[in-house]
Amino acid sequence: MPAPYGDRYVVCAENGLGGKIVETVLRNLIYAVDELGNNHAADPFAALEICLRAAPAGAGGVMFLPWLNGASAPQGDAGMRGGFVNMSLETTRRDLVRAAAEGVAHNLRALIGPVEAFTRQRIDEIALVGGAARAQTWCQILADVLHGAWVATDGDLAGLDAHAKLIVDASRATTDARQGERDARAQHEAAQRAMQSARQALWARWDRMVNRWQGGVLGRTPG
Repeated sequence: MPAPYGDRYVVCAENGLGGKIVETVLRNLIYAVDELGNNHAADPFAALEICLRAAPAGAGGVMFLPWLNGASAPQGDAGMRGGFVNMSLETTRRDLVRAAAEGVAHNLRALIGPVEAFTRQRIDEIALVGGAARAQTWCQILADVLHGAWVATDGDLAGLDAHAKLIVDASRATTDARQGERDARAQHEAAQRAMQSARQALWARWDRMVNRWQGGVLGRTPG
């Protein structure tokens, strides 16, 4: 579709439910109200940042395949269903929440390759908008998973969609802001180089699990 820049176009790649996945885990599992008790939280995201920081990267080995209403990536399949895998006796609630956030990030990574192939350009920066932009640890998870891509956020634009942010960015660019971004990017790139092997190992594990899940019957709706 046309972009705010005269010589550009916007490419859309659907990631499915996105942040709704984490919200569902929080509301239906962590803060559920049922026969087991009333764990209602007015704002289920209030403790998300603290929870993500408390859980280790890789969620203690737990993985979450985020297909609760069909899959858009890595391929379209309305019958796909996901779930938690690799749970153990040591798995905690914080691990489940961290796994859900990492699962959304890995699913987004599955879109990067096709978009880069279509546009013939490497994606080095992801602009995160919406409510997730307020959770800094989730931003870091995305940066870790998306082959080290720089995840830029803007608290003032957190409520805007991506297309609206393009319009704002096209109309404002100051020298100080650009310098601050360059400094932050340099720090980010140094941190990513330090953890490259660990990040690749996590992605390889995710990719193997996705292939097994898609090839079996567990990840499909009954009937």
